[in-house]
Amino acid sequence: RHCSAFSALVPSTYTAPLALHSMGLLGSKAFSQGPATLPLSDAGDILIHAGDFTAYGKEAHAKDFNDWLGELPHRIKLVVVGNHENNAEWIGRVEDILWNATFLRQSSHECHIGGPVVFGTDFCPSGNPYYDQIPEGTSILIAHGPAAGCADGGKGCSSLLEAVRRVKPVLVVSGHVHFAHGAAALQLPTGERTIFLNAANCGSGPKERSIAHGAIAIEL
Repeated sequence: RHCSAFSALVPSTYTAPLALHSMGLLGSKAFSQGPATLPLSDAGDILIHAGDFTAYGKEAHAKDFNDWLGELPHRIKLVVVGNHENNAEWIGRVEDILWNATFLRQSSHECHIGGPVVFGTDFCPSGNPYYDQIPEGTSILIAHGPAAGCADGGKGCSSLLEAVRRVKPVLVVSGHVHFAHGAAALQLPTGERTIFLNAANCGSGPKERSIAHGAIAIEL
């Protein structure tokens, strides 16, 4: 294991030394039930969705997801691609479909001047060559798949872990591996610590396509 367990399941709150921001963190989300069924507090400045906002890349689901995002009060809404959307025929038009959010794909978003910088990665099951593009100074990293040994259920990516060690973000948000829903901490040689949250909303086994976990609210 690379990370130490950070509570048996994701804590409802975690405080770290960064600018104060409340967040709703969402991982993989089941669309068989529709987005409105997902428990989500209205409180928060920033909403992060770590991918799989459709079932099998259906465009109708993406449009429904965008409508749902438009109903939420969060000032900033950030979304990355999951494996369900990665090769969808409409992915080249995603910014026209998800106009109620900022879509990150190998790109950054500065939450406000001098505030946290969030970088969203493209999806790759392992050995993602694009992780080298994650810039220094990234405060929060969104990657659909988790890093190896860090709330990953043994299925995480070692390349992502190497990138985290290089960039040293305060927080990494992922999903994808539903049964690994939880949190972990990585102590870096510099004395800094990175928190990993697997915010998958779906369950596992018979509940793999059903919502089992609500959004996570944290304070940074």
